[in-house]
Amino acid sequence: MHCHCDTLLILESIGGRLDPGSEAAWGMTDYLHPRILGSVRVLLLESNLSDAAAEIASRSGYDVFAITDPLVANYTHEAYRRILAPLILAAAPTLVITADTASGAQWAPAM
Repeated sequence: MHCHCDTLLILESIGGRLDPGSEAAWGMTDYLHPRILGSVRVLLLESNLSDAAAEIASRSGYDVFAITDPLVANYTHEAYRRILAPLILAAAPTLVITADTASGAQWAPAM
């Protein structure tokens, strides 16, 4: 993923299903006007490859990139920052939306 997007939506999958906080973050995009969101890309952090990325893409029409790095399986805020920092820089989004979860509260402010 090396191209600009206006909005980067970062979601987490647990056991092949979206984390409830990620569901809420994704749902938030339904309430924002498309002119505010612009082009949207989704980064899906999941511990093992599942159908979640394909489901999100088909339901939303967004470009979805599944991140299945082994570091995702055993969450630490440092590991998430190491995985996400270069991806966020490459996407150069104007807006980043992530889940309001304990993990998001740890890594997101550091970005």
